[in-house]
Amino acid sequence: MKKLSVRYWNWLRNRSAREARKRTKFVSGRLAPTYGRFSDNLGHKLVRLGKNYPLPNALCFDSRPEDTLAFLSNLRLRTLRKRPSRPPPKSRRSGRVRWIRKYTDFATLKHISPGAALVLASEFDRIRRTALTPAAAINIDRWDDFVYRSLYDLGFFKLLGFSDDGLRDILPTPTQAAGAILMPMACGNDTDLSDSGDGLLHIFSMVGGDDSSRVQLLGAVADAIENVKGHAYGGRVHPGIPHLWWLSGSADAQTRTLTLSIYDQGVTIPVTLPNKWTPEVIASMIKSYLNDTGGAGRHDAAHDGLAVAAAMRLSKTSTDARERGKGLSKIREAVANCAGGRLRVISRHGNYLYENGVESVSITEAPLRGTFIGIEATFAASGGNE
Repeated sequence: MKKLSVRYWNWLRNRSAREARKRTKFVSGRLAPTYGRFSDNLGHKLVRLGKNYPLPNALCFDSRPEDTLAFLSNLRLRTLRKRPSRPPPKSRRSGRVRWIRKYTDFATLKHISPGAALVLASEFDRIRRTALTPAAAINIDRWDDFVYRSLYDLGFFKLLGFSDDGLRDILPTPTQAAGAILMPMACGNDTDLSDSGDGLLHIFSMVGGDDSSRVQLLGAVADAIENVKGHAYGGRVHPGIPHLWWLSGSADAQTRTLTLSIYDQGVTIPVTLPNKWTPEVIASMIKSYLNDTGGAGRHDAAHDGLAVAAAMRLSKTSTDARERGKGLSKIREAVANCAGGRLRVISRHGNYLYENGVESVSITEAPLRGTFIGIEATFAASGGNE
């Protein structure tokens, strides 16, 4: 037997010390490596965690717009820079702990709105489509119950390839227990609504109420999706962006309230607007909007919020050009005919809100890299108005 050298002995001793230090909280005043639970379709395993890109405790375009948009914008930039990766070769050292160098821990997230959930899910759908590695989750057992259930019902885990065997057992949310109906997320790259049509018809039929108002809104949603196909991805689009639209919705039969969310990752309304109308026409619409609102936001006349408002008015006046953004004005018209109707459109830095017959625009600090349309409508009883 070969005699153990002093050099090899020192190497073994140093390796043992390093492994021992990993099990302590601090190493020479520095935080020791963090460990977490890695979950995918193959099961669960312990991994070492590197840099965490933290989430805000709430993602919502109404109550926390800046935090929500900042996180989503950062997520897009980080994941587009990353080159498509290949699954690593299987190691023969079965006991080796894998290192996840960058991750986002959803355990800190305590609330997520339906619209923000759709946009978040679409980003991970894009990552799944462009990367060669399967999707996974970190510390899924620590996620907030409401957030987990919201993403589960949306179809977030099914979209990423998870099977029910690897997920948690969860109870229905209070809204579901009260009879609310959720339409799982759907996506497509054309105007064919065959995959999502049944879901749309189901929630529109379950919400009940005035038939003409529901038909009007359903037609407007179909037009908005057609508009995505025709214009959202025109011009220069990053090769890592799939030319898709995403859609989700819910219905509350008791209050006859319908909620819909539509999102695309295209070049945004402020970018496409000058390609469809002349500067003179756009300036005229912006001036008209400012006059109607008493000049509010005049110093932002060249910014994105007014561009979205101008697109809303231009689509209404372009009756002879069916391809020009017709969905926006038709949606607003349908929402205006519903009690408690509400429409929000966010595109790049523009944030447009139509509620109770009043329009308002604002500029967001962080951009939304695409266009989001959020709709909320309460339908009157059949055969009349409330």
